[in-house]
Amino acid sequence: SLIDELFDLTRYNTKEVPLPKTRTDLACLLAQVKDEFFPSHENEGHDVKLLTEEGLNLYADSQLLARAFGNILKNAVAYGDEGSPITILSKQEGDNAVIMFRNSGDPVSPEQLVKMFDKFYRLDQSRSTETGGFGLGLPIAKEIVELHGGTIDARSYDRIFDIIITLPMMS
Repeated sequence: SLIDELFDLTRYNTKEVPLPKTRTDLACLLAQVKDEFFPSHENEGHDVKLLTEEGLNLYADSQLLARAFGNILKNAVAYGDEGSPITILSKQEGDNAVIMFRNSGDPVSPEQLVKMFDKFYRLDQSRSTETGGFGLGLPIAKEIVELHGGTIDARSYDRIFDIIITLPMMS
C-alpha cells in the first residue's frame, strides 16, 4: 500500500491525473465520508459532528475529494485526544466553499505546521505511537485539494487543531 500511495502522490504532484469532475454536493459528500469512517472513530470514542451549510456545490472529482477528506479524518482520529469530539464544518465564503476539520490534541508548533504537508513528515511525538501511517495522508490530501484549484492549511492554538480547505464552488 505504501508503493501505491507513493505512485498516487507522484501522479497528483505532476498533475497527470485526469479529473472526471461532476457536480458534487459538498454536504452529501462530507456525510458519506463521516459515515464511512464511523467504525474507526467510534472505536476510539470520538463523536464526529458534521455542521454543513446546504447548497454548496462543487465541480469536482468526488472520489478524490473523499480520499482527501478521509485522510484528514483519519489523522484527527489517530492524533486527537481520546474520546474528544471531531467537528467537520463547511460554509460558503464568497465564491469558495470552506471546509474545516477540528479536533483537540497536543499543540503543534509553527515549525511543525510548516512541515505537516511534506512527504513522510510525522510529528515527533507521533512516531512512538501505534497510529501507523507513513506521513503520506496529508501530502496526498494537499495534492488532491490543489488539483481542484483549492488550498489547504493547518493551524494550532491551545489544544485545538484545525485543517482548513478552501475550494472553488460551481458558478
